[in-house]
Amino acid sequence: MTIRHLQWPLLGLATLIFAGPAQAAPQILALLETDTATKLVCEDGTCRAEFTTYCLQKERDIPVASTPYEVAKGHRLNLVLTDADGTTSTVPATEHVRVATARRGHTAVVIEIDESALAKLGAISAAIEFGGGVALTPVPTAGDPNPQTAQDIALAVGPLRMTGTRKIDKAGGTVETVWALNRLVNAVPEGAGKDRTARAGLWRRAMNTPLGSAPKARVETAAQEFKTCWDSRVVEVGAVSLKSCLQRRHDRLMWDNVLRYWDAVGAGT
Repeated sequence: MTIRHLQWPLLGLATLIFAGPAQAAPQILALLETDTATKLVCEDGTCRAEFTTYCLQKERDIPVASTPYEVAKGHRLNLVLTDADGTTSTVPATEHVRVATARRGHTAVVIEIDESALAKLGAISAAIEFGGGVALTPVPTAGDPNPQTAQDIALAVGPLRMTGTRKIDKAGGTVETVWALNRLVNAVPEGAGKDRTARAGLWRRAMNTPLGSAPKARVETAAQEFKTCWDSRVVEVGAVSLKSCLQRRHDRLMWDNVLRYWDAVGAGT
């Protein structure tokens, strides 16, 4: 497994013309199981939310930011639509949404849909829901020197994903904190935290999401994580936003769980 150290030099015309070969397909991802639907937040014509993920194939490269993915065949995401009258309906999400790794890497993906697409479906808002055991496969690219084969995919979305369910999704512990942090990330707007007087309003916003009706222990965990980031010196001086702080804490905890899962796979459990 290779973790790439990314650099972003200025690209001249020659660099663009003589670009290197296509990169090999990255790891297949598991979507961390959730027990409630996640509302998509609409802004500038696009409705989106982040979802926690982890890598299933240790031997393959970790995906870089904004790598496109698709729902593995036989797996399902649902798009829960709400119309102007408040009536809800559910349709398969696959043909309507886009999925890509978050800008910061592989421990989360962004699932999004254009507001115009929602309007065509007769909806004014939407949420994503899914059951356990869902996997995401990288969208194939032309010239891939090491594509995901049918056997690779079958192993990852089958036995490896089942191991992930036991070792991560159902394991409890820090996964509960990861769940709470993901809900907070989706509830807090970009740039939030610079106005210290807005704290109560941001917490009320978070409590108006499914997080507010979560078990008491999860809400308490979320409150502690919210306070930890709010009281952080780097947030206070504006070095990072409240949302970025929550994302960093989410990613660090999720990476620990990924390593634990890889240890279990290596041990044959």
